[in-house]
Amino acid sequence: METLEHYIGNIPCLARGSSGYKWLQNEKEAAENREEDERKRISVLDRLSVYSQCLMTYSDFRHEDAVSVLEEVEEFRDQTDFERFLFGVHTDLMEKLSRLPKTPNPLLEHMETILRDQFARCPKSKGIFFVPSIKHTRYVTNWIKSSPTLSPTIQATHITGYNREGGMEKSEQLRVLEGFRQGKYNLLASTSVLEEGLDVPECNFVIRYQNVSNEIAQVQAKGRARAQDSRMYTVVSTNSNKDYWYLVAEEKQRLVEAALATLKDKSLKDVIPSKQKSFIQERDRKAHLLHSLRSKWPDTEKVEVLCKKCNILACRGSDVFAYTLSGDENPHHVVPSKAFSNMYDKKEHDKPDASYNFVKPYRIYCRSPNCRSQWGVIALWGNTGYKFPVLKCESFLFKYGEFTKRFKKWKDIWFGVQSIQDWAEFEDDVTQNP
Repeated sequence: METLEHYIGNIPCLARGSSGYKWLQNEKEAAENREEDERKRISVLDRLSVYSQCLMTYSDFRHEDAVSVLEEVEEFRDQTDFERFLFGVHTDLMEKLSRLPKTPNPLLEHMETILRDQFARCPKSKGIFFVPSIKHTRYVTNWIKSSPTLSPTIQATHITGYNREGGMEKSEQLRVLEGFRQGKYNLLASTSVLEEGLDVPECNFVIRYQNVSNEIAQVQAKGRARAQDSRMYTVVSTNSNKDYWYLVAEEKQRLVEAALATLKDKSLKDVIPSKQKSFIQERDRKAHLLHSLRSKWPDTEKVEVLCKKCNILACRGSDVFAYTLSGDENPHHVVPSKAFSNMYDKKEHDKPDASYNFVKPYRIYCRSPNCRSQWGVIALWGNTGYKFPVLKCESFLFKYGEFTKRFKKWKDIWFGVQSIQDWAEFEDDVTQNP
């Protein structure tokens, strides 16, 4: 029987958590940018994203919560052989998951102890339970409502922001907060929407459950526990990515607090000039370094811009120009050359609108039949009629003599790019470029 790996290749060894999920999202995005034959790969990656969420849910919450993740997957209509294969894999996983022991989750057992102690110490407590996603807020409230030891004391509900997963509109958020203020609820399971922005009544405790981002969010969450004798709890799995980043955030927070304490003993008039001087020196140092690097490849005509995947010559460094839109700090790197149009194929862009005066109606791909690597987009600037290929730097290799190098961003390249001041000199290309 075929496996999912057959359609996506070897999966790298990744720790459980966000790193694996991020790899899946990056692979899916890369597949979506390629041709029609990637549809099977995209379908597999979609399923793997669901299974990744299921594993994390099983680790962080209850068995029934993990099952609910798989139950949300709908069966294909008018199934093809490949879709029947995918559904067979899914059915097999559902059966295996149903046989897993429904043992208590140690993290939730620890949370139950924290909540029991909190409400025993202060029966009129109000608190916020921060979790990473919208679905997790429902897992928390369902767990509390089903707990014989917590449900008599805790009236929990959830509050979230609004995104592609769904969530709450502003009016519904305000209704929940009013219920919290009046005592209808004493615990809010929340995403980061309550870290800042919304007016939240004073809380006696804040819990961050498997939810570690950065030191700023940590301070903001802690700031919600404003009542007297309030407490902050952070619960994460030991020896995990979250545990590591929690320790990093704690150290950064300590450094910031130490810096603020130092500033109290000094006049800002003494501190700011020295900081400004060091910032200017660092800026000048970077500018000098970039200038010296770009002098390494002085003759742009000798710079070969090669397709990263198949090494075909796409154009030369002298063919690349920088065009900066009004009000935009970052230039777009274009090739206003009729000859270059013979090097790529184009396909309609699924998200053509970029901004008020910048539209990208097409993606462009390497014309080599065995490559088809995406090179960038066709850009159309407002009503000007200017329509040129905009290249994505990381899609190319740059060769000068015998030396080849890859750059992720145009600002880091080792040769100078001429800025377009007047499109008139490219008038023929403007009227004829596809």
